[in-house]
Amino acid sequence: PRYINGRPVDLAFYSRAANERNSAAPEEERNIKRHAFFRSLVGELPAPLVAPDPERGDLPYVAITDNFLDALRSQSGKLKARSAKVVGFDGKAALFSDDHREDFDAVVLATGYRLDLPFFARETLAQLEFEPRDLLQPAILHECVWRPELPDLAFVGIYRGPYFAAMELQARWACGVFSGRLRAPAPAA
Repeated sequence: PRYINGRPVDLAFYSRAANERNSAAPEEERNIKRHAFFRSLVGELPAPLVAPDPERGDLPYVAITDNFLDALRSQSGKLKARSAKVVGFDGKAALFSDDHREDFDAVVLATGYRLDLPFFARETLAQLEFEPRDLLQPAILHECVWRPELPDLAFVGIYRGPYFAAMELQARWACGVFSGRLRAPAPAA
């Protein structure tokens, strides 16, 4: 669903109030509650999808989509899911780790990305403590936006989580600072 009780799901999933209500609970218990909440939203997943399982120690995760699960459930044949990994290609065929082989007209590899900042000087990258292999935090930034030693530079979107709401807040903060309406973070921040 896009909305839960009239609120966009990315805001509902990452509510500060809910986080504060559960802050005294151990992380494992909070993850079990998150799993139950997500399960209540999507119901049983169509085969071969497997939900993260707190019993296995899996962490909950969110993928926001309008029609993916409904398309899988419809069994129209327009969309198929496989849990086996693609291990290679042979012409138009994808080869899977379970020895299955299937022809495709097109293959989209959604593998994520690695941040690259080739337009910055080495000195700037060193100030950012930039590490392109770190997928969680490739640059060390105050509130994922600022490096106080670089007061004329702000980052928007180098963030892992509910993406669009956070990007909008980051952009508003950067615009407020650059317009003079807000103070920039102090270098000691």
